[in-house]
Amino acid sequence: MAEGLIPNPRKLQENIVKTRRSLYGSSKGITVNTTAAAINQARAMAQEKNFKNAIDTLAAALSIATQKNQAALCFELGKYQLEYYLENQLSEFLNGSRANFKISYDAGQRDRNLFTLWYEADSIAKDYSSAIEVSSLALQNKVNQLEWLRKRASKYLQLSRQMANALNFELTVDYKKKAARDITAAIKQSSDIEKLPLIQLHQDNNDELWNLFIRKSISALSDQVDRFELARFFISNGDKRRLNYERLFASLSGGIRHINSRGKASHDQINLIQSLTQQARSLSSNERSRSGDLENVLVGLEQQTGDLILKFRKNK
Repeated sequence: MAEGLIPNPRKLQENIVKTRRSLYGSSKGITVNTTAAAINQARAMAQEKNFKNAIDTLAAALSIATQKNQAALCFELGKYQLEYYLENQLSEFLNGSRANFKISYDAGQRDRNLFTLWYEADSIAKDYSSAIEVSSLALQNKVNQLEWLRKRASKYLQLSRQMANALNFELTVDYKKKAARDITAAIKQSSDIEKLPLIQLHQDNNDELWNLFIRKSISALSDQVDRFELARFFISNGDKRRLNYERLFASLSGGIRHINSRGKASHDQINLIQSLTQQARSLSSNERSRSGDLENVLVGLEQQTGDLILKFRKNK
């Protein structure tokens, strides 16, 4: 048996208490030694797929551990609880692993494997919000930024599908936009080969988001403004396909038509259309690859906006 292992894990707690008493309460060194022994013992058991005894060993050590040693012990305990759950599908062990990963992190554990296993456990539990929080912690701790941007984006997309199924339009849009931001950040950090599937994912996500808005009926100027803002988000967030400029201009054109169809406009509405036209010009000026016909469309929209302003002034 390797040095430091405890022959009978069932007697682990009793042995620890006896040893601590023999040192008249001086626990610092003993706690460290006991922590190492418990972890070594648990690892040896885990190698033999004896995850339940590994769990019992670590739980016994944790019952008298100082807060300083909770980080290592809870991390190890969470690992084997997750393994035991995967073998036996007992939910209390999945829940226990998630709880212990959090305790471990709060106690100072920053091992990269902690984030990976914690994320895996949350994903199995379909707690995508928690998996997103774990991803954010990994990013805050500078753990493989590209990997964790992609992981967080995938959970935002899963949450968006949940919200879509629940017919929650606002949260569906919100999660899709958050996924889009992470995908864009991941694209910037990727190699040329890595970028290709991310770019496709980015475009597909944006198209799905646009279709959500298209399915909504247009009954007010604000609906056209919402579409304009969405197209502007796509372009500003790196998706500069011609399609998105067409969406941008179509939304602006729809807003102008909406006001003209009513024969009059408020001062705020005129200012809004003027602002949107200026934003369209600003976005387009930064896109060198935009074709001449789109430029002509924008010039036409600028003229329509000018005519609308003149009409408004005459009717004042």
